[in-house]
Amino acid sequence: MMFSSVLLASIYVLVLLSLPLNYLVDFDNATMQWVLLAFFGLVAVWGLDNAFGARKGARLDEKPGVLRTLWGIYLYIAMFLPMAWYYFAGGIRALLGVHGEFNRTPKGMDERRARMPRINMILLAGELFTFVYSMLAILAAVQKGNYFLIPLNFTVCVGFGMVLFWSWRGIRGNEQAT
Repeated sequence: MMFSSVLLASIYVLVLLSLPLNYLVDFDNATMQWVLLAFFGLVAVWGLDNAFGARKGARLDEKPGVLRTLWGIYLYIAMFLPMAWYYFAGGIRALLGVHGEFNRTPKGMDERRARMPRINMILLAGELFTFVYSMLAILAAVQKGNYFLIPLNFTVCVGFGMVLFWSWRGIRGNEQAT
């Protein structure tokens, strides 16, 4: 469990490195292009393995088409990037000696009105920062011609965009409930 936490946190570091890498690394190098293709290939294999393994384990009777399956796998991969942010933030908190403040997931309308812990606002700010940061990294990649980083940052924008949308709906729902 500890290794997977460090691995997820390190993926967020990769996201943070994507903007400076556009300016520091020559992606026209054939070796770099093969390394990036191998990385994206491994991510695709990992996503397929998890998606089909989950479907087999859940014994789902639904047989979606190929495009719907591929879209679901892509969204599954995209959701791991916000999780990487949460693990990164948790690692920073642990390094700073902050322990406790367990966040419960709201389970119903009664808990929606409960005051959320302070960390939730920090996580929301980090989600917004990462979304904007990845948009800037996409613009830098296009400007510098480093097209190999665009899939990573686009996927970051999709994952964090989903989370920001759900957070906005949750906040809006809380305002309407009061």
